Amino acid sequence: MQSKVDCGLVLQYVRKIQLLAMTADFGVDVKPEIEAIVNDACKYFLNTAGDDACTNIRILKNELTYQANLARKTRHEYQNALNYAIALVGLSEV
Repeated sequence: MQSKVDCGLVLQYVRKIQLLAMTADFGVDVKPEIEAIVNDACKYFLNTAGDDACTNIRILKNELTYQANLARKTRHEYQNALNYAIALVGLSEV
């Protein structure tokens, strides 16, 4: 059986969330958009990746966590936005 782990697609979702998180630094409420992206990603993986859906979702969460840890401590809103996405992805893992 062929693996359906798609790191490229995971990174596309991460980049979308990062771009939104950058706008959070300017006071924009990005939570609804982040929710939509996380929901889209998780639904896509669950519908197309079969047994590898959890792996893709875990990779998404790990990459977001990595990016949040790289962010400067002065970029609170950026980090908050990424942490919000991480929390949403964590709910999808249940």
